[in-house]
Amino acid sequence: MQTQIPTQICRRFSCLALCGSVFITACSESKIAQPSAPQCDASTCNQALCSARFSGNSSDSLTLGDDCGALAVAADAGPVGAYLLSFHGSSTEIPSADVSIYLGAAPAAGMFSGQSVSSWSFTTTSSKNAGCEFVAGSSAVPTGNLTLTLSSLALSSADADGGGSAHGTLSATLYLHAPPNTDCGAGELEDATIVF
Repeated sequence: MQTQIPTQICRRFSCLALCGSVFITACSESKIAQPSAPQCDASTCNQALCSARFSGNSSDSLTLGDDCGALAVAADAGPVGAYLLSFHGSSTEIPSADVSIYLGAAPAAGMFSGQSVSSWSFTTTSSKNAGCEFVAGSSAVPTGNLTLTLSSLALSSADADGGGSAHGTLSATLYLHAPPNTDCGAGELEDATIVF
């Protein structure tokens, strides 16, 4: 007689022989569903598409421009021939937010960091003082942090200007850059999440 082990227990232990042969037999006969890849995490599930949310020095959100998620082929700035993913937006508290990420000549869906993309930059200005900027990127000091998840992308053919579109999420940590004795408000870090 074989004992049926609940499916959730089988999932948890991945059918390892931790409970003996009865456990293995029961797991092998159970249909274990593979978990689907998450489409968002706790910080982005309730965030609108083509929006940026900030926390840290400011607590604001903004709607990104009409080109949200558009890809372009770099011609002058950045690595020539690389696909460029960029975002632009503004709000009352954040007069400008600009993001540029060079994905290389043959980008694919997946997860990327600031070290695994060709180059990147993320800059925001603050309404608190014209001299206050929050900056991160491959040439910034400190570089800050970038996590980019491309859930899907479609590349256009190489004729005309190339390009395409991408969907996914981005999170970054930016550092304050300001002249000495400039009041930029509380905190020297800005955390940002973008859903596109």
